[in-house]
Amino acid sequence: MKIQILNKLTSNVFNILRKAGYLRIIDYKTKKESFTRKISTGHYPRFHIYTQENQEQITIDIHLDQNENRYEGQTAHNADYDSDQVKNELQRIFEIFKGYLQTENAEDTPIKNKPAPQKKSWFQRFLEF
Repeated sequence: MKIQILNKLTSNVFNILRKAGYLRIIDYKTKKESFTRKISTGHYPRFHIYTQENQEQITIDIHLDQNENRYEGQTAHNADYDSDQVKNELQRIFEIFKGYLQTENAEDTPIKNKPAPQKKSWFQRFLEF
């Protein structure tokens, strides 16, 4: 899942993600920088974020790594891109980033592609009556 934020932050992306519990890692093969946050005591599962930044906007691309690659030379791995866990984590990150925006009104946030609100099951809707 991706979210795009206009680059009008009072802090840099690295510091904001660090406050959200993410650690910076650099892939030893590709030398590409990314950020991870463990969910359990083991190395996996973990949330994995790639960022792209330019003067106008910041793109945050998040997924949930379930386990490590199993075969040498294989780049694909077991990851969730649109699960409820990923949506909830993206919403949490969105709320943290809102605190670092240079806007007068937090409701006028310069964020595109806001995470969609969670859909309720028919049973949850039934209980609201």
